[in-house]
Amino acid sequence: MLTRIPDVNLMPSSDSMAGMESALFEVQLGRLARRVLRGYWAEDRLLLHLTDWLDFVQLAYQRSGSRITGRIQPAKTPFVIDADSGITRLGADRTRKADQDLRMVEGEVYGSVGLISGLFGLSTSIDREGATVEVHNPEHLPLARRIQRDAARAIQVGGERSLAPELVYRGPERASSGLVFAYEVRASSQNSAATSSYDVGLGLGIGGGSAAIRARGSGDGSPEIEGAWSRAWPGHRWFTQLRLGDAPSTGPRPQFLRGVSFTNAPVSRAILVEDLPFAGTLPPDWSVEAYREGQLVGFDSTDALGRYSLTLPVHYGENPVDFVAYGPFGEVRTFNRTFRALPSMVPAGALEYGASAGGCRIPGCNGSANFDVRYGVSRRWTLRGGLDHTWGTVRGAVPSPY
Repeated sequence: MLTRIPDVNLMPSSDSMAGMESALFEVQLGRLARRVLRGYWAEDRLLLHLTDWLDFVQLAYQRSGSRITGRIQPAKTPFVIDADSGITRLGADRTRKADQDLRMVEGEVYGSVGLISGLFGLSTSIDREGATVEVHNPEHLPLARRIQRDAARAIQVGGERSLAPELVYRGPERASSGLVFAYEVRASSQNSAATSSYDVGLGLGIGGGSAAIRARGSGDGSPEIEGAWSRAWPGHRWFTQLRLGDAPSTGPRPQFLRGVSFTNAPVSRAILVEDLPFAGTLPPDWSVEAYREGQLVGFDSTDALGRYSLTLPVHYGENPVDFVAYGPFGEVRTFNRTFRALPSMVPAGALEYGASAGGCRIPGCNGSANFDVRYGVSRRWTLRGGLDHTWGTVRGAVPSPY
């Protein structure tokens, strides 16, 4: 703990300073920050060096002689401290202070703790024996907001660490095949003539994959039966999925076929497409934070030329991102951007294909086939092409490249 230093050699020999005692006090912004500032005891008032105080809490100001002017960010509220006239002003509120609250000492401006508290809306207490000044509500000061942002960023960075392997339960190495049965029956209790309906399904593991069969219909008609068997090889590069039976065809215009389809597309595509860079310019010594749905997803600080660069995770679909930029003295700017990633996009450098063929399940079509290819040219561009071919329609065989 620092103690007050009543060193008579620090006292300037000036008639205007009669009765003043020099001191060093530690100013504490709650538990956030602390700094030793120069000061004087004038009767029962503690006067602190005002420009040192403003530098400490990171409030921007300009000084001209005995006059100090500045703005409190982000509301840009102007303030004025004039030692010659004894006038202080915050916004449109003007107050004249007693001579003991505002003084010039050897060309420097000193203000009482009471003046500082009233001007900046602070609650303070002084411990003369412990030589400390404690600020109880520093949350709106620029320094406090910066420290809180840094703490939030540290949590965000630390949150990306993976769990300890010994704390992750991955389940048994082997699992036996299961069986699922589901049914639904509908009928009217008020109208006996109304048609009842049913929907029955059975699924089971077989042949290293899964098979499903489904029957549905009404009480006065023949049932409609569908069935399919599928298997996946997630670790393979050129062949990951195979499906036999009733299933949608591949391509951008899928049809319901009874046949075969296969692809090398991932079994379950990750929501995250990839990280995209976002760069811009601001004044030097600024910092930028990026938020999606209120969650901090990236941050950076500008270099000497005011440049910054963020790497933002982009998901499939709409990605609205809010940016908040902070200046060195509490300035705040906000802007937003929206990044779009279509579900048909693939990562840069990835090549995916899909092929299907079979009989149509709709009237007017005997069969259909498709071959589809997608290639990720870059982070923002995906090329897609292929061929749809149908036969047995009124127009005969119809090839449709795209």
